[in-house]
Amino acid sequence: MKINVSKDVFLDLKDLLAEYVRRIWIILVGMIIFAVAIAGLKYYEEFREAKANQELAKQELLALQESNVTLTNSEIEDMLSDLSEDEVELVEDYVELEKSVMEQEKYYGESDYMNLNPYNITVHNLQYHILAANEQETRDLAVALRTFIVSGGLASNIAEKDESINAAYVQETFIVYGMDYTAEMPFSVIDLKIYASDSERAQLLVGYIKEEVEAFSTSFKESNYENQIQLVYETENQFLDRTVEKTQTTYRKELEDNKKARDTAYAALSEDLQELADQIVLGYEEFQEEPDEMVTQVLEEKANQEIKVSISKKFLVLGGFVGFICFITIITLIYCFDEKIKTSDEVERQFKITNLGCVLSQKKKTWNAWVDRIFYKDRAKYEDSQQDLLVHRIVTSAKNAGVKELAIVGELYPAQEDVLKEIIQKVAKSGIKVEYIGNLRGDILAVHRMEETSKVILVETIRRSNVENIREEVLLCQEAQEVELIGYFTFAS
Repeated sequence: MKINVSKDVFLDLKDLLAEYVRRIWIILVGMIIFAVAIAGLKYYEEFREAKANQELAKQELLALQESNVTLTNSEIEDMLSDLSEDEVELVEDYVELEKSVMEQEKYYGESDYMNLNPYNITVHNLQYHILAANEQETRDLAVALRTFIVSGGLASNIAEKDESINAAYVQETFIVYGMDYTAEMPFSVIDLKIYASDSERAQLLVGYIKEEVEAFSTSFKESNYENQIQLVYETENQFLDRTVEKTQTTYRKELEDNKKARDTAYAALSEDLQELADQIVLGYEEFQEEPDEMVTQVLEEKANQEIKVSISKKFLVLGGFVGFICFITIITLIYCFDEKIKTSDEVERQFKITNLGCVLSQKKKTWNAWVDRIFYKDRAKYEDSQQDLLVHRIVTSAKNAGVKELAIVGELYPAQEDVLKEIIQKVAKSGIKVEYIGNLRGDILAVHRMEETSKVILVETIRRSNVENIREEVLLCQEAQEVELIGYFTFAS
């Protein structure tokens, strides 16, 4: 199949495919180069990223360790020893304000009460009735339970069961209403309201409260206080509480005022005093968060682990494919724009000269020869008889032209000399004298000798002879008077 891709360029797809096979070693080398290059770049990128992550882990671990270095009072005094009284006062004022702001921010961010939505508070109500052996024991038990809740004992016990609960913070959400014992009411009532941000949080706290009240009752029984603490009423609903809104607003304003005062105090410090004050603040133990053991362990593993990066097989394949495409494209472009003849028929097609045949320049088992045997089976099948066929055509052409002498012109390569001698000798046996007079291009003597001959045969070499050179040779033959170019033959390199 042949495609005319331009006026002067013809593309033989079978020959192009054969060219790919001829250049298979170049393609393989290109695939290896691209595979190694792309996979190597990916390897370097992953190694650099792993190295950067390791360095980052080391820096984070070091920062974590440095941030938890507690300063003693004597160390702080030493840091302030070189300052004047006014400078010490300025630093201490800022440090106290910063400590206050940090405490307030922590409370504001973590407190259950401050995180309530005053317009939609979940309130869970629990009402307990307390009965004991006599009035005094009933009073004592009621007071003890109320004190247990109000003084923080209930919240502390809950916090011990659940690490996510802060006793001080959750205590603010317990509101107790108690009735003292009277003659008209021979029992005591404890009303407990639990404020929560949502129903899930309320249910969690209520579950713990019920367990603790049951345990409280049991502990009194063990102290010979016969009693019964009954949960007689329980509800849950959502409502708006202006008191909560007012408290949150007041606290938020107080926090903002303290921040402004802190910033003003900080701005009054020189750069050296600011750096010193920052060191002192970071050195206070109460402001140092206990590092998460899991985080510390992960950082230590990242910082100390051996960097292991492997060559990506995916990128090796990708690189090989890119190399294959690139080199196939390059070979195709070279093939299309290379002006050397690709097939024996090309000279006949472009210059309208009779094709007498094609013979092998050598019979060595080269890679190109094997490729020709694969893609040009007909040529390979009759390659031993091609020389005889060429001799026959030369003799026939000479007889048809009525001449006994012929001249062969064209560029000849060393490997072709012996084959050409064999051809000349075989033609001579038919009574036709043939002489190779040389390359017309660049050899004026060859041109003169050609002018002395009436009939000329052109010899070219596939994949070596340039089309422009052939055109020049044809023109030289046409310009010579009484010289006729009766045909050409080619050597398959």
